[in-house]
Amino acid sequence: MIMYISFAIMAASTLFWLYFLSIRPILNIFQQAKTYEILKRSGKRVEAAIVSRHLLKEISPTQQLLSIKVTFDNLVGTPIFEHFEITDTETYLNRYAIGKRIYLLLVEKSFQGRQVLLEGGKTQINLPYITFFVFLFIVLCSLLYSFLILPLWKASEENWRQFLQFFDSSATETIPLFSLMLIIVFFVCRFMSKLPPTAKSVLLYKYCGKQATAIITNYKSIGTRINNNPVIEFTFNFTTEKGVLVSVKDRKMVDQLDLHKLPDYTKTTIIYLTEAPEKAKLLENLEGYSDPTSIFNFIWLSAYFFCYLFLCAEFVGTFT
Repeated sequence: MIMYISFAIMAASTLFWLYFLSIRPILNIFQQAKTYEILKRSGKRVEAAIVSRHLLKEISPTQQLLSIKVTFDNLVGTPIFEHFEITDTETYLNRYAIGKRIYLLLVEKSFQGRQVLLEGGKTQINLPYITFFVFLFIVLCSLLYSFLILPLWKASEENWRQFLQFFDSSATETIPLFSLMLIIVFFVCRFMSKLPPTAKSVLLYKYCGKQATAIITNYKSIGTRINNNPVIEFTFNFTTEKGVLVSVKDRKMVDQLDLHKLPDYTKTTIIYLTEAPEKAKLLENLEGYSDPTSIFNFIWLSAYFFCYLFLCAEFVGTFT
């Protein structure tokens, strides 16, 4: 019975990281394409103005890859900005010149870190991306076969019952120990990914928040530095649309060279939710925010993978 449990643990661990490292990224591409089409049908149509335009790549005489910045009103009428990368297939029409107007679709759920889509836009299947993960899947399967399955199969004299015997005796001490370590790594890293401000809360402020001009009443260093730049805590007052005076604190990193300008820094732009104005945020912090979830996911997957390799090496080395 123990050898069957040990074998199941080993097989489940193998399938787990194999799926997350090479199969899931491919499935996500097709899932995003499906989600995009569903969201387009339920989006709210809004008008946006193009405020900047940059040429990223000249694909052909009639096709260009562009980066545009647009401004439009969010769900409560506050002007906000958004960036898009688009492929202009009809450059002669000059549809994306500065000052031109385009239409967007505001949606309820976030898609690729935002809740707005280009009307008439389409998702493109990234073939090089898919090719890379298919190749990665083949490489990982080859490594597993060459360094784990084949050595054990030969050592068992190509007998299935003897093969299962490798998951008994001394292996029963190794596998549960390292499997427990892998589970701890998994949950610790998943917990870490929830510590920074979530993308969901940032989107809530961006698409449902109101902007206001705040008066800075105090500021102080909290003793933390990022890239040798101090983090400053600001205290500021602002008045909501209902005429309520609110005092709030928020932090941001200030360039070391700009510290002498702080005494002249008397006003700033903040964004707040009407139902919770006491949780107002500095607009600069939201504009510079990037979702760290994918980074933390990569960290815990990598940690899981290397722990698993160590487990395999210990296991195979016991019998070969």
